[in-house]
Amino acid sequence: MFYRIPILLFVLTGCAGHTVVVHDASQGEAYGLSVNGSARLTGKPDVARATIGVQVRATSVDDAERLAKKQMTSIVNAIKAKGVADRDLQTSNYSINFVQDSPPRPEPGKETSSKAELPTGHYVVNNQLDVSVRKLDTLGDVLAAATKAGANNIWGIRFELEDSAALEAKARAKAVQDAKEKAKALAELSGATLGPLLAVSESEADRIYPRAAYQSMKAEVMEDSAVPIEQGEIVVQHQVQLRYAIQE
Repeated sequence: MFYRIPILLFVLTGCAGHTVVVHDASQGEAYGLSVNGSARLTGKPDVARATIGVQVRATSVDDAERLAKKQMTSIVNAIKAKGVADRDLQTSNYSINFVQDSPPRPEPGKETSSKAELPTGHYVVNNQLDVSVRKLDTLGDVLAAATKAGANNIWGIRFELEDSAALEAKARAKAVQDAKEKAKALAELSGATLGPLLAVSESEADRIYPRAAYQSMKAEVMEDSAVPIEQGEIVVQHQVQLRYAIQE
């Protein structure tokens, strides 16, 4: 059995030659010459962000909180001494947990006490600080100073652009130019002539940030010198699609 697919042809006037736009009536979309354009640009990051934390343990909650406060105060002072401003320091987490000790196993043949006993254990306090470092050449010194001051956890460092709008705009313009050049080349190769631009679409800019992860860093790791840091580059990728009519 054969089916006929209705095809509608529209001829636009007012331009050199006849511009033929083909519509598939079942979908209502205009077909012509479609091309994708892409661009990939790189830029230098201008800010680094990291989460610096302290974890302490004590048999009483008061002692655990006191020790955590003392260490975090020392850490904040050390970070500020390296030139980090107050606006670039923000507490991101503060938690207190009771960790129950495992009950001792009874000795063979020895009866256990029937009296209910309170669980024994210790308290764990975690205090985490989000830090933004804008002078990237001081990042290693900041991390080393924080660790020497008592930080025993540092989470993944990420490098960013404070404002990526300018780089994204350049990537968009380059992607459109790439699409136009491809459309022209494809038209020439196929013996067609480009007509009016029918549609433009773009994907969201894809930013790729270089990362360096530091987990549970100990004080002795950074006692002698600053942490070596590789900043890398920020990569912005952009993609657009152009669809043209074809002239006869």
